[in-house]
Amino acid sequence: MLYTYKGQYPQPLPQRIRLQDGNTRTPPYEEDFLEFYGYRPVDNPPAIGVEQKLEWTGVNWLVSAKNSYEIESDWNIVREQRDEKIKEVEWRYSRYYRHERLNLPQVDSLQNLDTYIQALADITKQTNPYAIVWPVLLTI
Repeated sequence: MLYTYKGQYPQPLPQRIRLQDGNTRTPPYEEDFLEFYGYRPVDNPPAIGVEQKLEWTGVNWLVSAKNSYEIESDWNIVREQRDEKIKEVEWRYSRYYRHERLNLPQVDSLQNLDTYIQALADITKQTNPYAIVWPVLLTI
């Protein structure tokens, strides 16, 4: 169960509550004690969909739809993840061309690298930033 302390965002009860005289008390707490010290029980937050947001009003939970700015912000997170995944494999191009120049056996397929990077580049063509299907780099 969650509790709000004087309207603040609900959390589990603390393991220690400071009393007015400076002493502290640990559980178990009686409901009238909690009420006296400003704690009120709160229902668990409702389940929400990916295009919704959950807010605490100080009194109860509020579920609302994300606005276009919030959805764009979620797409920005996807772009950051995509860019990170691209950075994680770019060094393999250098290794591929170095091996080619030195006539060493290849570790990667240039076709697989290109296909993977292009799939990452196209990630924002997917329609839902909350259900991204990430490509997998095939190995040779």
